[in-house]
Amino acid sequence: MYAEGHPGEGDALGRPAQLEDRCRSLEAAILDLGVPLPRARARRGSALLETSDRPGLAGVRRLDVTVDVSCERSEGLAMLAGVAALDSGQLDRDVRYNGSSIGTVSWVGRRGKVARVYDKGLESGSALRGTRIRLEAQYRWTRDSRREPSELTAPYVRDKFLRRFRSLGAAANGIKVVGKMKMRDGLMEAVESGDLTMAQAEQVIAFQLFEAGGDRGRYSQPTRWRRRQLVERSGFVLADHLAEEVEMDLGAAFDVALEADVWDREK
Repeated sequence: MYAEGHPGEGDALGRPAQLEDRCRSLEAAILDLGVPLPRARARRGSALLETSDRPGLAGVRRLDVTVDVSCERSEGLAMLAGVAALDSGQLDRDVRYNGSSIGTVSWVGRRGKVARVYDKGLESGSALRGTRIRLEAQYRWTRDSRREPSELTAPYVRDKFLRRFRSLGAAANGIKVVGKMKMRDGLMEAVESGDLTMAQAEQVIAFQLFEAGGDRGRYSQPTRWRRRQLVERSGFVLADHLAEEVEMDLGAAFDVALEADVWDREK
């Protein structure tokens, strides 16, 4: 059997330091209900050593690690647009819209979803659209590789978060998310300097407009890959969902999350 939920007070997210106490409380509550638990399994790291006589935990099977970035509305929406344009290597990317703007960007591997960036304020109704952006790393362990609660310390959890998002943070360096006029000016400078041809500048703009409009099926997979590479080479991602002009350094936004010192906070 398994139990799943948030380990914090009132079904809130929990801190790593809370996990062992929460697991012990959960175990006691289940036993108090008269529900028999399977025998616990003793471990050293990822190696299964033996089955003990003590009923209890067989290991943690799921871990979601999150960092929230608070920002102005235009910056948050621009961040989501920029993240949706990043190349995530071997992972498939799934972009979901909420109305005319991006709500969630997820990355999916062979065994399912591994990370996502989304508008947590909008999803939970806790903040205005674009003002609370959440980066979430997701881990699901198989039966023979589940972790002991004592392993999930603040440094361990932080490392898991960084492993998921470090490559995306590196890809974001040098990327600016801008409005239409700033993109036009930036691309014209690139054409005049010889970094892009006029045809390439037009492809950067047209591809992003079609993608934002939901016309992704009009591109073959090889063409889409080439266009995404060209967008990253140009250094400009279009924040077309915004009426106002904006210019946001996507790499700096990732740095805020990756360098955050939040893992031992009380809240």
